[in-house]
Amino acid sequence: MRLEVSVVFVALISLSAACSRHVRREVQGPGPSLRLSARFVPIIKRQNQGKQNVNMFLNRVQNTSAPLFACYLGGESGREPQNALQSTTVNLGNEEPDPNNDLGVTSYFLTDGKQAIMFDTLTSPKLASACLQMVQNNNNQAGNNQSNDQDSIGNVQQVVLSHKHQDHTAGLPAPELNQAKVITQENTRQALAQAKSRPPDETYAESATLSLGGNNVNLLHFVGHTNDGTGACVGDVCLMGDECEDNVPFIAEPERIQSQIQNLGKTIQTVQSQGVDKVCPAHGNGNTIAGGCFSLALCQSNMQYLQIMASNLQAACGQSLQQLAPQIGRQPGDITQAYAGVHEENCRSLKQAQGQGRGGD
Repeated sequence: MRLEVSVVFVALISLSAACSRHVRREVQGPGPSLRLSARFVPIIKRQNQGKQNVNMFLNRVQNTSAPLFACYLGGESGREPQNALQSTTVNLGNEEPDPNNDLGVTSYFLTDGKQAIMFDTLTSPKLASACLQMVQNNNNQAGNNQSNDQDSIGNVQQVVLSHKHQDHTAGLPAPELNQAKVITQENTRQALAQAKSRPPDETYAESATLSLGGNNVNLLHFVGHTNDGTGACVGDVCLMGDECEDNVPFIAEPERIQSQIQNLGKTIQTVQSQGVDKVCPAHGNGNTIAGGCFSLALCQSNMQYLQIMASNLQAACGQSLQQLAPQIGRQPGDITQAYAGVHEENCRSLKQAQGQGRGGD
């Protein structure tokens, strides 16, 4: 069947918008929106050529009680980290750009200056390798300049995965991580096995403690976003993965939104019990992350968003995320185009889960 040009054009615009939204992929492969786009692959590849080059920054995260560094990539122009220790542009080559790069993606490093724990591995092996090369370059520069030895990250000895989604696990095959111990919550093991990905070397059930220099890093099991969430808390900061997101949470499992609300409330209580007043998400504003991340108000804002979506979906989805922002404790200027798309995708998935319609209904 031959499609008219106008029909193809409309289809491609819709597809391009969908691909720019928050795509949560299990480690075993691409989600349905990517599979459905297969017949348009040549055109989509041309559209994505500009996304083959990914900007990446290495910063020391400011104003935290324990040394913390971050590799940040992608994101929205004007929200990149400032005053980076290292920066580079990575050409993905044959690797497919992950749509989540548009949200900004962060891998964190907890360190004592000699050894480090890497938290999440970015969206591809090539990007993980580029990040780790920046870490090594930074170590070399810090070693050559004694006045900057506080900026040394050290060698990555352990990798902690926040959860099973591909934009957090895809960097595991990077050769620089071959000798690092991989630690996950025990439910992540099954997802990695299904993907025939590298299995974790160690798992935990509800909590675990890692020693790093003079600090203890507390790993905590969260079940708001997925059933295998891990937070890593040390000093006054907790690395959250996707348990709390900037701008709003992606509703990965719309049929359990009430459980997500309840479990996020428990997460907030758990984090508060750790004496934490800063939370660092995997996605969001790179400049805010580099400046010291977010207060717990970010998680509370996520809670408000979920409650609004659960209580009055029609009204919530009749507004843009910019319009909703004041109702969830945010400013319209906080909202990025990519997360505006996340809100639209949340509306679609919740409507389908509730039987209100399909597609753009």
